Amino acid sequence: MHEVDYRVDWRDDLVIFTLSAEKRLNALSRTMVDGLEKCLDAMSAKGVRAIVITGLGKAFCAGTDLHEASELSHEEQCDKADRIRELFFRLQTMPLTSIAAINGHALGGGLELAMACTLRMAHPNAGLGLPEVKLAVIPCYGGTQLLPSLIGKSRAADLMLTGRTIGAEEAHHIGLVNRLAEAKQPFLEQALSFSREVTGHSQRAIEDIRQCLVVASETVTQSGLTLEGQVCRAQGDSRDAKEGLRAFLEKRPPQFSHH
Repeated sequence: MHEVDYRVDWRDDLVIFTLSAEKRLNALSRTMVDGLEKCLDAMSAKGVRAIVITGLGKAFCAGTDLHEASELSHEEQCDKADRIRELFFRLQTMPLTSIAAINGHALGGGLELAMACTLRMAHPNAGLGLPEVKLAVIPCYGGTQLLPSLIGKSRAADLMLTGRTIGAEEAHHIGLVNRLAEAKQPFLEQALSFSREVTGHSQRAIEDIRQCLVVASETVTQSGLTLEGQVCRAQGDSRDAKEGLRAFLEKRPPQFSHH
């Protein structure tokens, strides 16, 4: 077991989860998975509304820990993949906001972790890719579904079938990354600021928007518009919606209760 694979830093309204196996380029281990799972469990109890996930050193996460994988049986490897896939889906769908602060290379399982987050910010020097095809395997932590959902099937096919690594600027251009950080500014502070751009708003509104995004597709559908209408009606009884309107009319900052 790696006892220093991760760090958890609780900061008022958010938590910073740092992959800290710097010598192994933060390769994703079972210990890291345990830590992230425990962290997500604790977030609701602590009233924390956002998690920022980042890496220590030059890499965000270089992918699954292949040294650990070599010591596992095929069945154990499959069990690990199933568990991580479920954890990443939980991260993707939970009502709390998650920000991947991609400080360096995010490859394989590392990119899958970043894609499972609500939003992504990358350092200009970061590289992103799913190189599994070079090992004659597939991205198995949800990557085959996450990548096309973010950038479309054609671009996803390019990245997965070639296994190439792209720079942060290209990742931003194709929509894989939401924000490019300023190279001369403290990276983590920019990620925390990005997180608070979201959490400064009503949690009720955030959850409603994300609910609508789940059913959104490349073409507008009647089912998506129907859900949007249902959510809009439900918001009529929202205390935060009423407070937002009052605050606007009274020219003051809103005091949201997140209901």
